[in-house]
Amino acid sequence: MKGKLILSGDSKVFGSIGEMMFGMKLEKDMLSSFSGELGNMIAGGISSRIFEEGLQTDITSPTVLSGNTTISGYGRALHIPASFEKMGEMGIFLLLDSLKGA
Repeated sequence: MKGKLILSGDSKVFGSIGEMMFGMKLEKDMLSSFSGELGNMIAGGISSRIFEEGLQTDITSPTVLSGNTTISGYGRALHIPASFEKMGEMGIFLLLDSLKGA
């Protein structure tokens, strides 16, 4: 099974999370880099949990997209809304490629 993990949210949300974690304001390239690393941290946690259930995953390098983006070519999607107090909201999407026989 192949798919993609997408984190969607305003850059202010990512910046606030980064500032909370590192104690300093993240902007421009640092914010973009942190956003990718945050994706890695979340993907790693999800991957570990899935592995505990007997499934194997392969995490690839993150891709950071900004602005309005359209993604297609997936079979199913799971959306998990996340709300961070005083920071805002983020959408966590797991996009699964088409499954044979599904």
